[in-house]
Amino acid sequence: MKRRNLVLASALFAVVATACDADALSDHDLDQASFRAGGTADGNLSVFPGTDTSNPAGTIWEFVDDDVSSGPSYGGGLILTVVGDEIYDAEGELRCSRAPVGTDGSNLLEELRDGTTGDVHYTVMGKWVFYGRQDLPNPDFSQLAFTLKGSEIYEGSHTTGDVLVTATKKVEQAGDMRKLTLAALIDGHCGAPGL
Repeated sequence: MKRRNLVLASALFAVVATACDADALSDHDLDQASFRAGGTADGNLSVFPGTDTSNPAGTIWEFVDDDVSSGPSYGGGLILTVVGDEIYDAEGELRCSRAPVGTDGSNLLEELRDGTTGDVHYTVMGKWVFYGRQDLPNPDFSQLAFTLKGSEIYEGSHTTGDVLVTATKKVEQAGDMRKLTLAALIDGHCGAPGL
């Protein structure tokens, strides 16, 4: 009986601790489930401007295997190739690379760096993509570039920003490299033409 009470008490403590952590971070609407190395939106997908995904001819980007091509509405053609932690342009030149932030092994933050200068374009943390370098535990939300919510990507915060693009999968659940690649596509970094 004592062992069962100990197990129940441990489980209750874990639930309360998780709830307290979530409450502490809820000011920034942090979704702990999105802190993952890879996600369900890392396969092939299509991206559309705004919120209308009903017309395949409106596709602006297609992710197929390692390649990102412009969609029918942009004339087709290879834009980027993503290989591991690196992004190459259509000519095969290394344009950007991803790197973890910090040395504690938590990998809660990943950066997208310019392949030539090493300058940091973005830092991703869960469903948020920030401009430049960010640090935990207090990222600078004035530098918030994009929020990924479900299959939509918002400019800045999802509560105040406009939907820029919508994907055919929930990009909020994508891995960090997919999120950083989408940010680069929107802003025109790493050899992408931009939105």
